Amino acid sequence: MRIKQISNWGNYPKILAQVFSPEKEEGAIEIIGNSSSIIPRGNGRSYGDASLNTQVLSTKKFNKIISFDESIGTIKVQSGVLLDDILKLIIPKGYFLQTTPGTKYISIGGAIAADIHGKNHHKTGCFSNCVSSFELINQQGGIITCSATENSDIFQNTFGSMGLTGLITSAELKLHPIQSSDIKVQQIQVGNLEEMMDAFQKNTNKTYSVAWIDCLAKGKNLGRGVISFGEHSTESSELKYEDKAGFKIPFYFPNFSLNKISIGLFNMLYYAKGESKEFDINYDAFFYPLDGLKDWNKIYGKNGFIQYQFVLPLQTSKAGLEDILQFVANSKTPPFLSVLKLFGEENSSTPHSFPMEGYTLAMDFKWHLGIEKLIRTLDQKVTQYKGRVYLAKDAGSSASLIDNRPISNDTFSSLQTKRLDLNIVNKQSKKAFILGGTSDVAIQLTNQLINDGWSVTSSVRNVDNPSLIQNDKLTYVAFDLMKPDWQLIDQQTQEVSAVFSFIGYCPIPQDNYSSTEEINNITFANYNGLIPVLEKFVHVFEQKGEGTIV
Repeated sequence: MRIKQISNWGNYPKILAQVFSPEKEEGAIEIIGNSSSIIPRGNGRSYGDASLNTQVLSTKKFNKIISFDESIGTIKVQSGVLLDDILKLIIPKGYFLQTTPGTKYISIGGAIAADIHGKNHHKTGCFSNCVSSFELINQQGGIITCSATENSDIFQNTFGSMGLTGLITSAELKLHPIQSSDIKVQQIQVGNLEEMMDAFQKNTNKTYSVAWIDCLAKGKNLGRGVISFGEHSTESSELKYEDKAGFKIPFYFPNFSLNKISIGLFNMLYYAKGESKEFDINYDAFFYPLDGLKDWNKIYGKNGFIQYQFVLPLQTSKAGLEDILQFVANSKTPPFLSVLKLFGEENSSTPHSFPMEGYTLAMDFKWHLGIEKLIRTLDQKVTQYKGRVYLAKDAGSSASLIDNRPISNDTFSSLQTKRLDLNIVNKQSKKAFILGGTSDVAIQLTNQLINDGWSVTSSVRNVDNPSLIQNDKLTYVAFDLMKPDWQLIDQQTQEVSAVFSFIGYCPIPQDNYSSTEEINNITFANYNGLIPVLEKFVHVFEQKGEGTIV
């Protein structure tokens, strides 16, 4: 076991976690048996808080390919095996994945837990359609085989449940035969959303379809972009696995790098380059273009980013997309990258899968202090048009946007399940967070809360102050509103049910400070710095449907 800071691909949120990495099933069973709250974790390529917890069960050492039957196109692998590991083996043998997302660096366990989709959902559905069976360790420590005919309820409910049914240890997949590793691409430049949706609808016979959208375009150009249709080539007989190293982003970009001007310039150039044409391209460049840019998530800076992905029913897609695109085009922090796809019919046998028949839009927003307000507005619009959000991308949406949400149990849970209140546990957490814990009234309240059975985390400027009271139910943390520790605040929003602020407007007594400038700086921080901190608690408490701020 190692204690380390972890995050998913969006680099938000970040938490300290105990990471367990068993090599065998017996070790995993022991860890599960000794844990009261743990979540399975693959390669960390989901975007939000789904595979984060204070205890994490890593499957990275479950990385063996068990068997590959070339005659019928099936493969059995352990759950920590990456899609890339499978592609290395199967492409030279004339096979491809039936469903693949936009990165090949996800684990098979993660693909099942998120029930991933790709550019061909309208033709082949989700990843669940290519899974014949899997083995899973449940909360009782039993290893069970799940398929359409054996433990079928667990089989169906595991897809899209984000690891809440147990630890997947292995799975058997059906593969897609191919004659070539090349893709024949038809690229079409469209001038607005109406043209975009018309192109999608007229080409539903194409196997693969995906579109880039310029989310800064307005007026008659609203929703303009470049749409690509693809088919596996039958003209070339080359079956070659691509192993390009690619360029690596060496550092986190400064926060100011992504702004309306830089994003607008990128969109203008990308749109101009995306003229209508037909061409052949290798599978890697078509399915996994961003994988060629290693650590591309660093472009969004150290604070990370949120990918907001939603789907709207076919009937409301046009009106809903127009409304949402107009909103983000006028926002102060537009998305850097936006991708549109057309989904086929919803699979009623996998109740927690994300897709429904309609259009799905994924937008990457750089994390900033106003991100919660932006998410709330997007949530309201998606609700208005009867849509839902994707759990594998979600890092802050309301539970009401996840009408297909799974239910956790006493053992398997994550930050996401706690935030969305998916756990079967006591909803009322007797934990409090105090801002400004050294004032007389804060100390009196702290004592009262502890006497009433509460656990208290109290923020102070100096944790070494000898006058601070000591108690095993009281934890002091250093916190400065002039340099807020947002990781600490994110952690507290998930854990506590009450927040008490005793931050003074003006430092008193004033003769304790070195200068008028210091007093002015602290006064400014106390007044302006407190607002975004409390806004974060308001947002999370609204999602939970409970919480107290005083």
